[in-house]
Amino acid sequence: MSLSRWILVPAAALLLAVTAAPASAQSPAAQGSLDRLAGEQLQLAEQARRLDRLLGALEQRDRASGNEARAELLAGARARLATAGSRGDLAAVLESVASELSSERAGAALSAQSDVIQLLQEVLNFLLQQEMQEQVQALRAAAAARRQALEDFARRQEQLLQRTQELRASPDGKSNGGDARSDAPAEAQADAQAEARADAQAQAPDEAQAEAEARGAAQAGERRDGDSQTPQEQAEQQDIAGGQRELNEALRQFSEEDERSGQDPRATERAAQAGEQAAEALAPEAGEQREPGQQSDPQQQEPQPGDAGQREQEQRESAQQPRQQQQQQEQQQQRGGAPRNNQERLEEAEQKQQEALDELRKAAQEARRQEEQLEQMQRMQDLLDVAAEAQALLERHLRVQEPLAALMQQYEDQALPRPERVRMRQWSEEERAIGAAAAELNLEVLERGADTVPFLLSTLRQDHERFGKRLGPPDYRADLGQKLLGEQIAHNWTQLIDALKAEAERLRQQMQQQQQQQGQQQQQPEEEPPLVSLAAELELLKRMEQDQRDRMHALAQRRALLAQRGFALDEDDMEELDDLVERQAQLRRLYEMILERLKEQPAENPEKSEGV
Repeated sequence: MSLSRWILVPAAALLLAVTAAPASAQSPAAQGSLDRLAGEQLQLAEQARRLDRLLGALEQRDRASGNEARAELLAGARARLATAGSRGDLAAVLESVASELSSERAGAALSAQSDVIQLLQEVLNFLLQQEMQEQVQALRAAAAARRQALEDFARRQEQLLQRTQELRASPDGKSNGGDARSDAPAEAQADAQAEARADAQAQAPDEAQAEAEARGAAQAGERRDGDSQTPQEQAEQQDIAGGQRELNEALRQFSEEDERSGQDPRATERAAQAGEQAAEALAPEAGEQREPGQQSDPQQQEPQPGDAGQREQEQRESAQQPRQQQQQQEQQQQRGGAPRNNQERLEEAEQKQQEALDELRKAAQEARRQEEQLEQMQRMQDLLDVAAEAQALLERHLRVQEPLAALMQQYEDQALPRPERVRMRQWSEEERAIGAAAAELNLEVLERGADTVPFLLSTLRQDHERFGKRLGPPDYRADLGQKLLGEQIAHNWTQLIDALKAEAERLRQQMQQQQQQQGQQQQQPEEEPPLVSLAAELELLKRMEQDQRDRMHALAQRRALLAQRGFALDEDDMEELDDLVERQAQLRRLYEMILERLKEQPAENPEKSEGV
């Protein structure tokens, strides 16, 4: 069981319990009902503390075991629960809800409970995303291991094939090797055939039997000539057969594992079957290997002089030899045809080994394609995860921006009352917290490789910090400049989210095209691709440059209007102007750096130069 599941269940249960409570709190019938709901909230607060202790214990265990990645994941979940609101951690907020209910302030309790529900949903989504990432990473690791195993099998099969080819091409194994040798063996074979025929005629008047013996002797001579090998070559052939059998057994086990894991085992099964046929051709059964010796043993054919009984026995055996030979030939035909010499067996083994190698190469290519698809799925999931986190930060900002705009409209050119200044102080803290979260997100993106996205996140962090600083004491600014800055922040978040989703959609379409072109060779990337392609970064960069120009133009217009009224830009506006000038220079350097990266890419890869 993965680590996330240890905490998904209690977190989800806590979320369901908190969600169910407001339905009863909306119309309390009496003080007893409110007290009961307050007691339930206190119980939920205790569950929240147990959840925090569970997260802490699992975090310590992972740090002790060296699993820093999961420890940081748990620390992040604890940090989110610890910032449930201005009143403290999640348990403290739930206790405050109980206090509000006991004081018959159901409206305030519902508002706080709504924030708790949203926080628990964010934590649950965060853990679910991590769970999905772990699953994809596990699939990628399994796919890489499977591809590596298939490539190793193919390499072993190729080595065995090369050894078989070298053995067949050896001086005694060539197809024309018999012609290259002297004619003495052929003459000896002819003499042996003549002697066999004469002996048969002298010992048995049956001409049909003599002809059958002559044919048997001729076939035996042919087998002896085709099976001519040195001891070293015989040992090499047996060693190749043994290596082929080991590979076949490994392929059978691999096919069984594939079938258990849901993979298609047919390619490795075909490779194993072809390999078994090759091994059988390289080292046939002992009975087949003994046939030539049985037919050509001179001690079994020559009669012993002076022994009439022995001669009669040998005549009977000689008469049975044609029938035995015919039976052996029929058995050989049942096993695959007429008796073959060693040269033919080597040719068959080479053919079957080539078939096995082709199947393994196809299987390795398919495994590589699956691995690349999983890598693209991981990239697409990373993009969607970053987009989801950016969307959550945007929504947090809008919960400040929208009431701020209403507040400006209500108290236009008027001093803000104290309750509203308290709200603005809370908004200030929230905006600074959003800026800190943007900085954390920026670190994640930097680890995944990108240039423009981190730059945009860095500018958003600065803008949130400036926006929050102006909202809080001592300024409590709620003017047109703040409104424009808040709108610009929302626009930048939306722009980033759209770019990430567009890049994820591009990857999805690319995966779909690759699935339709499964037969084509896919090129393995030499290194891990960045989170966002260069084309997407360039498109985002152009939008950012346009936004920078618009902001500088708006600030210049504001400066001109203030100058007409005899005022100058204040310290905050001058700081913003300096930041905009510096950002413009950074954008120019970033643009030049991306162009250099684009020039370094292969010209034959059109995908990198496409627009988003």
